[in-house]
Amino acid sequence: KDASKRYIHEKSIFQELTHLKRMQIQYGKVQERILVRSLVGNFCKMHGLDPVHFKFQTFYAWEKFLY
Repeated sequence: KDASKRYIHEKSIFQELTHLKRMQIQYGKVQERILVRSLVGNFCKMHGLDPVHFKFQTFYAWEKFLY
């Protein structure tokens, strides 16, 4: 059961990283802060977390956190 939970958690983080890379390629540095805020908000909703605790403003910082 723990292995199954861990797999689901790791899969969602991998999907978030993939989505982040797509956003980076599509938008580059344009509106980076807004896009990162949106990505963080969506991640927090999915995992029941409070976005107040996530102050990331760059793709790099968010990616580093996810790894």
